[in-house]
Amino acid sequence: MRDLSKDRPDILMEKSLIRGHFAENLSLYVNLKGKKFDLFVLGLFSLIDIFLNKPLPEIIGNLSLSSEVKDALLKRKGKFGIVLNLIIAHEKGDWLKVNHYIDELGIKEDKYMQCYCSALKSTQKALQALS
Repeated sequence: MRDLSKDRPDILMEKSLIRGHFAENLSLYVNLKGKKFDLFVLGLFSLIDIFLNKPLPEIIGNLSLSSEVKDALLKRKGKFGIVLNLIIAHEKGDWLKVNHYIDELGIKEDKYMQCYCSALKSTQKALQALS
C-alpha cells in the first residue's frame, strides 16, 4: 500500500489503515474473531480503487480475496458489508446510521468507540514506523 500511495495524499494511506484496524478491532465484538485478518484487508482495500484509479470490480477480480471480503467491497453484503458500512457512516458523521449498524451488529457503543480509538493508535504507530 505504501508503494501505491506515493503519488496520493498521505491522508488516503492513513484513512485506509484506520479502516483496516477499525474493522479488525470490531471482529472481537461481532462474533468474527477468526476473521480478523480478512476484516483488516477489507478496511485496507476499501479505498484501493482510489489508489489505483481503476474501477473496484476490475481490481477485485484480480485479487485473491475471500468471498466475504469481495461481497462486502462490491455489494456491501453480509456481516462484512455491515462492518464496512459502519466504518463509512462513522467517517461521515452519520450517527443515525452508526447507531443502526452497531445495533445490527449487536455491539455496544462503548466497545465500538474503543475499537475506533484503538484503530487510531495502531495507525499512528504504523505511520511512524513507515516514516
